[in-house]
Amino acid sequence: MNVEKELREILFCKQLMRDMFSLSIERIEYLGKGTVYMYFAVVSEHEPNVFYRIDKDLDTFRFEKGSWVYAITL
Repeated sequence: MNVEKELREILFCKQLMRDMFSLSIERIEYLGKGTVYMYFAVVSEHEPNVFYRIDKDLDTFRFEKGSWVYAITL
C-alpha cells in the first residue's frame, strides 16, 4: 500500500466534494476504503451527517433512506 498516493487521492476527493457541493462550513471526514469505494461523511453542527461513497471513476453516491443513490460524478 502506498500511503502517500492514498492520502493524495483522499485529499483530492475531499476538495472535489467541497467544490461540487459548495461546502464551506461543513467538515468532510474520510471514513475508510473498501475494495471498490472510498467512504466520506459531511459533518455539520446544524444538520444531520450525510454519507457518501466514491468509486474509481469518481461516481458519487449519497446514502438515503437505507440505500445508496447516485448523486454526481466528480
